[in-house]
Amino acid sequence: MSCTPELWKAEEQFLPEDLGQSNGWWVVKDGIPIAQVFTTNEADNATRIAAAVNAVAGITTKELQKLGLGGLAKIYADRNQNNA
Repeated sequence: MSCTPELWKAEEQFLPEDLGQSNGWWVVKDGIPIAQVFTTNEADNATRIAAAVNAVAGITTKELQKLGLGGLAKIYADRNQNNA
């Protein structure tokens, strides 16, 4: 699987100037929309998605799937405990 490379950002996209309306929050790469976020907290969720993708740059999708829910948090906690 080939994913869109990082750096992703969250941006509010706007319809053409003559309409002047927001088209909602999107996760984008180099200004090109990747995915629109449809939630109550669009800006916060789009920002979190972009941050999460950027944080795991260099880790394959299969490796992420093996880590499972909370896997990165466990690695981080273990690393901090070993450095204490």
